[in-house]
Amino acid sequence: MTTTHKHKDFASVYDSLSEIPDDKRLDTFEMEFRGRDVVNEYLSYKYGDGDYHEKFVNQVDRAFQTWKEVCKQNDCHPALAAPHVINEWCISLVKNAKRTTVKDNYLSHINRFYRYMKWHIDYPHCYNPVQFAVRDYEVAKSVWNCRVGGEKDGE
Repeated sequence: MTTTHKHKDFASVYDSLSEIPDDKRLDTFEMEFRGRDVVNEYLSYKYGDGDYHEKFVNQVDRAFQTWKEVCKQNDCHPALAAPHVINEWCISLVKNAKRTTVKDNYLSHINRFYRYMKWHIDYPHCYNPVQFAVRDYEVAKSVWNCRVGGEKDGE
């Protein structure tokens, strides 16, 4: 018997971003998150107990540092980004790395971050913008759907 975990990565109960009511959109919670480092709260909770290999923790830190930078450039809080910001991040990352590297070393960590917030009542998240990005934008979709060994040079 095999177990599926596809439910963990569903975008939302809403079929599209346009269906999400204005008062549920992440950008409406900017004041609630202002001055709060939710990323470090998450990283401390998830990886702060020392159970993870140092190389892995450094990889996660690198992913979140680049994520914070792209959010700053797009004037959004790292916990409240829109799907287009995620796609822009993917576009910038694939310029210097293979899609599998971007997926495994960057996008998957941000996806887990948003999935965590969506499933915990301490956060107002009713959708995962990473999952909307990989559904609605070609570059993010190509990164998310890539398979190890499935890329040709230059892709």
